[in-house]
Amino acid sequence: MASSGADSVDVVGYSAGGVVARWWVRFDDGAPVARRVVTISSPHHGTQVALLAAGLAPDACPVGCQQLAPDSDLLRRLNAGDETPAGPTWVSLWSADDQTVTPPDSAVLDGALDIRMQDICPDLTLSHGQMPQAGAVVGSSSPPSTTPRCRHRPAPCAARAEPRPSGQSVMSLVTKLAQAAPRNTTR
Repeated sequence: MASSGADSVDVVGYSAGGVVARWWVRFDDGAPVARRVVTISSPHHGTQVALLAAGLAPDACPVGCQQLAPDSDLLRRLNAGDETPAGPTWVSLWSADDQTVTPPDSAVLDGALDIRMQDICPDLTLSHGQMPQAGAVVGSSSPPSTTPRCRHRPAPCAARAEPRPSGQSVMSLVTKLAQAAPRNTTR
């Protein structure tokens, strides 16, 4: 921010990165500088996969894995009170087909604009790993035919159902959200 002169940042966190972004806003003074926080397939309320790993193979489940188990100390602390504290506008993008964040609605964040991708494109199948590249997520309109896309091609999906190259694509979504939602200052 110092080199750009910007007074705020938009933060995008994929998977556990969304949990880290929330921690930064809530406990590490990120609220005054975060304009928007967009989480993609983030286990805000934990994932059964981490719980299973911690129970069956504790030596193979490091601290970060254990912290993503439902009801972990970290998630209890993070989710206590307001899940979306004042400061940024909060957005959570998630897929009903996620088999890493289980149950998938663990990605729902109370107080956020929660977008289940199948509510936009009902026939879209998106796994956890496909979320950051899927055009329906990042708002793209071009290439690979190997990526999930809407078969019925409803108007909201048609222009967003295909992937974009990584990099600016997620930020293009954040820019669109920035134009649509004001900063959250009332909590």
